[in-house]
Amino acid sequence: MNSESSGGILIRTPNWLGDLMMSTAFIHQVMELFPESEVDLVVRSGFEELPLPCRGRILSFDKKTQTPGNFGKNLRQYEYQKMFILPPSFSSAWMGFRASIPERIGFSGDFRKILLKPAKKHENPPRQIHLVDEYMELLNPLPGTPNRFPRLEVNEDWLEKQLKFLPQSLPEKFICFAPGAVYGPAKQWPLESFRELGEIMTRESDLPMILLGTEADQETAEFIQNQSKGITNLCGKTSLNQLVAILARASFGK
Repeated sequence: MNSESSGGILIRTPNWLGDLMMSTAFIHQVMELFPESEVDLVVRSGFEELPLPCRGRILSFDKKTQTPGNFGKNLRQYEYQKMFILPPSFSSAWMGFRASIPERIGFSGDFRKILLKPAKKHENPPRQIHLVDEYMELLNPLPGTPNRFPRLEVNEDWLEKQLKFLPQSLPEKFICFAPGAVYGPAKQWPLESFRELGEIMTRESDLPMILLGTEADQETAEFIQNQSKGITNLCGKTSLNQLVAILARASFGK
């Protein structure tokens, strides 16, 4: 892979929010390795307003209204030279194939090897290393590729804009917990552990706590809130960007 090559680059980002956040390290690395190239992103519909790193467009894909093939065909107008496909799905590789992008770099699997150019083999068993490191494998064999911490870069103006319409004002200093998980207890820290840690942190820091999440996390949040004092439950009461802004302002987030 030639880091000096020019031409537009497209990154098909993961569909899950947590995986998307992990992919920001990869996106930053691509922009550093290809400083002369425009770097666009394809994101799941609903994530397009997030302050994601890119050097170009953020393109929203809604599988309810578009097929991956038709969406890919519409991408031909941008004449990308290279595409990194982070999701392991067949449909993501099909999108790149239909876009007629010369280089379509992704991991083989799910019967999609023929759609990739090149199809990369995992250097380590999938999900056996940190997801950031797994994504970085797509950039090999570039020498000396450093690991990068996932991050969103936001400025004060953006933060103020998001926080302006919160249902209530934020304290000057506070702690944040986001205790929910899409698959419930299977991927969730035990509630009792959240409660115990929350008690310790609020007691030792003397700071209030804010709980963040979606409406689906209400039951979890209410359990924690009812066990301790000084806890505000904002689950289901913020937009995704507001949640990001609150975390950015927090003294500590878990």
